[in-house]
Amino acid sequence: MNDSALPDSWRRYVVRPEVRDAVHAGNRPFGDRRVPPLSQRSNDAHTLSRLVDLVENYRVLFYYGQLDVITPYVVASRRIDALQWSGSEEFRESVKCLVRRGKVELEMYWRSQANLTEVMVTAAGHFVVKDQPRKMWELMRRFLNKEELPRK
Repeated sequence: MNDSALPDSWRRYVVRPEVRDAVHAGNRPFGDRRVPPLSQRSNDAHTLSRLVDLVENYRVLFYYGQLDVITPYVVASRRIDALQWSGSEEFRESVKCLVRRGKVELEMYWRSQANLTEVMVTAAGHFVVKDQPRKMWELMRRFLNKEELPRK
């Protein structure tokens, strides 16, 4: 994806120093594609052990688009469930919560335990930020500010 296709408001948000610090971006430029996505490395034992180390020590957010055919939610969610970490059993047993806008529109499903949060954003494909910028902004804002998503 060309970064110029992203909404300007999103690009301005993710390059803010406090956001870069919160997501541990370091000095990498926005849009750096040197690290392949997890979906391309997920069977690598080294990658999985590093992921467990992250979940044990940092807050981690996985989000997926409901319509994503590159990293389908069901497949990715099963990989997350297979991780062995101190909160894995509780995470697998956690209830998925719904986030609605108003009384009708379903925005996302989420579940969380300890440092790990997993979210499926409705009506979005692989590029959630492009397909659903308002939902993505709200998700990131809440995660970075350590606010729990609504339980409905």
